[in-house]
Amino acid sequence: MLGVRIGKYIELDLDDRAGDSKAVDEMCKKLLANPVTENYEIIPYDKQ
Repeated sequence: MLGVRIGKYIELDLDDRAGDSKAVDEMCKKLLANPVTENYEIIPYDKQ
């Protein structure tokens, strides 16, 4: 075996972009990810 990767995606729908990145970062740190064992990346996505 060369490796195993387990991943997950969490999509958040927000109604206001002002201040979102800080709020999302706090949610990830406190609720969604375990920063000791997991990394996370915030990627903004604009619906059209």
